[in-house]
Amino acid sequence: MIYLGIDGSISRVRLEGLRVAPVLYSIFRQLPLSYFDTFTHIALDSGAYPAWKEGKTVDFSYYKDMALRWHYQQPWEWIASDMAVDEPFDQMLDNCNKLRSMGLPAVPAYKQGSPLWQLEFLRDNFDHIGIGSTDSDTGGEHTRRWLDEVFDYVCDSEGYSTVKVHGFRLVSYYSDFPFYSCDSTTWAQRTLPDLRKRIPWAKESELMPHVISYYTRKEPCARLAKADQMQFALAS
Repeated sequence: MIYLGIDGSISRVRLEGLRVAPVLYSIFRQLPLSYFDTFTHIALDSGAYPAWKEGKTVDFSYYKDMALRWHYQQPWEWIASDMAVDEPFDQMLDNCNKLRSMGLPAVPAYKQGSPLWQLEFLRDNFDHIGIGSTDSDTGGEHTRRWLDEVFDYVCDSEGYSTVKVHGFRLVSYYSDFPFYSCDSTTWAQRTLPDLRKRIPWAKESELMPHVISYYTRKEPCARLAKADQMQFALAS
């Protein structure tokens, strides 16, 4: 599954066009609360990466309160546990455990450049994890080599993933590695303008179904875990 990243900077027309799409909401730029009951699939992100780029961090207490407030009205499919790109591993785990103790579907994160023992620990103790690249351009060879290393650790001897892996900002590798899900934070800056060039007479509201179709039709990697393949088949 591919989640389309949203936050308070997304226009109303675009948000309304995403009602049936999986979305990943970043609280770094807040969205009007009136939108929360309009999405079919919604996950929650702390906005650690955009905050990091601006030299900021996310307040855990606010994040926790916001997640709890809306989980019982519109349940999150999962929520991220890291409040900063450079957050210590132990602190991220503490965040994750606190969120889980409150009944929230928190997912721990492994960051590029971190020791591999951290990834091994997450693989052995969780069934759903997130991974995030710190490369400004994730389309380069440096990111691909890192992903090769990551999936060497989380795949079995046949190359199938042993845990669900979400790739933050890694949608370009969705078909190449056995991700359970990925997200795109640039769909509104790249895919939509490209469509507008191809169909200049169309209104933005008319383009949104094409954006959703583009991402929902992307094929996951054939090495996705067999149990996950079954779930994707049932969903489709």
